[in-house]
Amino acid sequence: MSEKYPHLKNAPIKEALIDIQVVLPTSFSIGDLKSTFLSKVSEKGFPSVQGINQIEIQGGKAQDNLFSSSKETLLGYRFSNKDNTKVIQARSNGYTFSHLQPYSRWDDFLEEAKLFWQIYCELTKPEKLTRLATRFINIIDPIDSITTVQNLGTVFKSAPTLPPLLPSKLENCFSRFVVSEERKVSPQSSRRHLSIPNLAKITLSSTLMFSKSFRMELKTSRFGQYSQK
Repeated sequence: MSEKYPHLKNAPIKEALIDIQVVLPTSFSIGDLKSTFLSKVSEKGFPSVQGINQIEIQGGKAQDNLFSSSKETLLGYRFSNKDNTKVIQARSNGYTFSHLQPYSRWDDFLEEAKLFWQIYCELTKPEKLTRLATRFINIIDPIDSITTVQNLGTVFKSAPTLPPLLPSKLENCFSRFVVSEERKVSPQSSRRHLSIPNLAKITLSSTLMFSKSFRMELKTSRFGQYSQK
C-alpha cells in the first residue's frame, strides 16, 4: 500500500463513513446524551437532532391462538449539519460519522470524525471497543462507454473477467472480494477510556455492482474485529 494516488478534485465518493462499536457502562442512560451532545456539536455546525429507534416485533402461536408483540427502544441520536451532508450518530452501541458528497480528502474526513469521537468518549466513557470500520460508496458516471466486460478495465485496476468464448456484452455485474490479515495494533492507537488489545483482525471487502439501467456502484469496507482481553 505504498503506492501514491493523486487527489481527485471531484471524487466519485457518494458516502464515506467511520463506524465504531463499543460497550458502554450499564449505568449510562442514552436519553441523557441528547442535550449534552447537542450542546457540544451545535456550535460546530450540527444543529439538527433526531432520535434513532429500534423496533422489535415478535409473533408466535400458543395452542390455537396467534399472538404478537412489539417493543420500541431508543438506540441513540442522529445529529446533522445544515445541508445534511455530514451526520453524526451517537448510540448506545457505538458511534458513526458519515460524509456525503462533496468529499474532500481522507485527512480532513478523519480529523473531523476524531473530533466528534472524542466528544462521544468524554460523555459516554466506553468500557470496550468491539469493532472499528470504514466504508466508502463510489458512484461512477457516465457509463455509456462501458458496454463490454473488457471496458471495465478502463475504469478499475482490478476488474472482473470472462472466459474468451463467452459473450462479452455487459448488461449487469456483481463482483465481491473479501481479504483479511492479522495486524499488530500499537498501544498508542488506543483512545481514552478504551482498552484495545494488541492483536486485531483487519478485513477489506470490496463489492462492485453494475446495471445498464442504473449507475455503477463500488462499495469498499474495511473493518477490524477486536477480541476481548
